[in-house]
Amino acid sequence: MRKVRGSTPLEPTMKVNPKEKYLSIFLKNIVGGIGWAIGATLGFALLIYILGFILGNLGGLPLVGDWFARLIEVTNQALETRKVLPR
Repeated sequence: MRKVRGSTPLEPTMKVNPKEKYLSIFLKNIVGGIGWAIGATLGFALLIYILGFILGNLGGLPLVGDWFARLIEVTNQALETRKVLPR
């Protein structure tokens, strides 16, 4: 293996294996990307669950629901009163 000078100060050298096949590198990166995406999705879902649990116990969830209901009401009023553009 030969060493290649890295571009970041945190990683001054990287090991490069010239015998490693491109398909192997591609598959490793695909698996890593899928793992990262699943982890990010589960982390976000857990964060939203915890936030909803806290808001529900503190009584803040109805405030959020009322805000969304008002937003939908204003949007519907705007849609009903808008003028249709001629074609």
